[in-house]
Amino acid sequence: SNMAMKRRNSFFRTLKNVEPDVDDLYLDRGASAAASNKWLFEIAWEVANKVGGIYTVIKTKAPITVEEWGEQYCLMGPYNEACVRTEVEILEPHHYAYRETINTMRNA
Repeated sequence: SNMAMKRRNSFFRTLKNVEPDVDDLYLDRGASAAASNKWLFEIAWEVANKVGGIYTVIKTKAPITVEEWGEQYCLMGPYNEACVRTEVEILEPHHYAYRETINTMRNA
């Protein structure tokens, strides 16, 4: 509806003007997040699927998010073989929680 569209546009204009508080931003590759046992999971269809603007947003912000969260940051999405070959660097995880979870899924 037209009213819903007006509210949506208003929200996005407001959100666009929000500036991050630099004092709250720690680019320590996740050391402070790990010390606080904080995790960031981002789950989206577009994580490794080159479709649309959300994919571009995720790809653009991933490097700075890794600088802030390190291994406490996890992107998850559907497995798409064609996109994995060009977009995903396959590594064995260092963190035990990821290793144990992946091994459990592999053995299921």
